[in-house]
Amino acid sequence: MSRSDAVRRRGTFRALLMLALVAAIVLPVVGLRVLAKDSPEAVSRTGSVTLTPGHRLLYVVDGHVASLSLTGTAISLHGTPVVSDLLCARVYAAHGTGLCLRKINAVAWSATVLDRDLQATTTWPMAGEPALARVSPSGRMVAWTALTRGSSLSGSFSAVTSVVDTSTGTQVEDLAAYTVTKGKHGPRLHGTQVWGVTFVDDDRFYATVSHDGTRYLAVGSIHDRTLRTIAEDVTNPAVSPDGRRVAFVRPGVGERGRGLLAVMNLRTHGTVEFGEQRGVVDQPIWIDARTIGYVVRDDAGRSSIWSTPLGGGTPELLVDDAQSPSPL
Repeated sequence: MSRSDAVRRRGTFRALLMLALVAAIVLPVVGLRVLAKDSPEAVSRTGSVTLTPGHRLLYVVDGHVASLSLTGTAISLHGTPVVSDLLCARVYAAHGTGLCLRKINAVAWSATVLDRDLQATTTWPMAGEPALARVSPSGRMVAWTALTRGSSLSGSFSAVTSVVDTSTGTQVEDLAAYTVTKGKHGPRLHGTQVWGVTFVDDDRFYATVSHDGTRYLAVGSIHDRTLRTIAEDVTNPAVSPDGRRVAFVRPGVGERGRGLLAVMNLRTHGTVEFGEQRGVVDQPIWIDARTIGYVVRDDAGRSSIWSTPLGGGTPELLVDDAQSPSPL
């Protein structure tokens, strides 16, 4: 072997050694980044989020529970969001009681009741991935919807909705086990799915009942273990603070097959549809007696929280890159 061949071989060896060192350093970092894609992004804690009632909005940003002050009748925002360490996929609160739906391992989720300082009090296993969370106005009753098939409440999915009385620990594992009837004197419906609970009080509630491809608004009773349909083409209802109206999503008529935001008078069943055409996902909220809050998701899957007044007007962006809104 000539001297020049030996030099070339040593050069090749050194190049290969350098590549190996680079791979040893870079690839694990890349791998960690790839594996971490499904994890919440790192968010710096900015303060203590409390569930004390007040004119504030509770929501989830990058997997963390956060809140933001609301001011004025126009629902304009001010100040800086307060972000907590608590991780939740969905959150909701009322009267100082919170409900956090969160991942406990790679394949399991839990529903955790929170006190006003975000401390866990009780936890129940969930039947699937979290979709919706609600708390009754008194803070006593909590409800959540879990997806056992599918990834959202649009398209093809299977859902199980559970209700817990936090004062007694009594749980209804699936509201579909209630006696469900079509109308006041109609036949009993079998093979239903129930989701989107919204509480009037600690007994009476509204929810979506799906049967044979039709989605109904139904009124239910925890005490009587009953659900009765009262209107068609209604999904994800949210009862108003005075109990006289429900905001809801008209299924499958918005842009890209998503729902259209609407409000129904529960006495007359008269319905007003809003001009929001981008497609509303999830369950709307009543920010106050005159303003509806809701979530819009863009084509890239990015969610943002918006509001619109009952009397009509231009939709207003409340929080970008956020979901699961709850009025406090």
